[in-house]
Amino acid sequence: MASISASTTHKIVKKTTAKAPPKSTGILKSGPSAKLKSSGASAAPQRRGSVAPKLKASELNHPESLAKFLALSEVEQKDRVINEFLAHCFGERATFHEGIAKPHTASTTQSRGAAAADIAVIVKSLGPIVVMKRFGVLSEMEKTLLPQGIGECRL
Repeated sequence: MASISASTTHKIVKKTTAKAPPKSTGILKSGPSAKLKSSGASAAPQRRGSVAPKLKASELNHPESLAKFLALSEVEQKDRVINEFLAHCFGERATFHEGIAKPHTASTTQSRGAAAADIAVIVKSLGPIVVMKRFGVLSEMEKTLLPQGIGECRL
């Protein structure tokens, strides 16, 4: 907490007016905004904004776990994709996993991204037609995005 007393001094700040930029006659701009930054060791790394982080699969991130998934029957694969991975991707995972004695944390952006990455690994292994059409992932996505159906959409 700051306090002000009789001995507090204030620095007088001089107001500076902005100088008019020099008029250029050519096409190229001149001034500080047109200068390129050096790529030397003293240059600070440039931060990229609005770039999504790379997704990492949470359950199918090892070849052994993917092999176990691929060893399941097609019905079991479909069930696991729809009820586990896709539901988790949409953040609809049950509050209490494996009963009330073992609660889990709420859905986060990272956990939903990891579930989407798991689905991407499955699509890469089995093909998009199998996963999206035969397993019904596309229809579940349409239900989530368009709950009243495509006929109720207004463009």
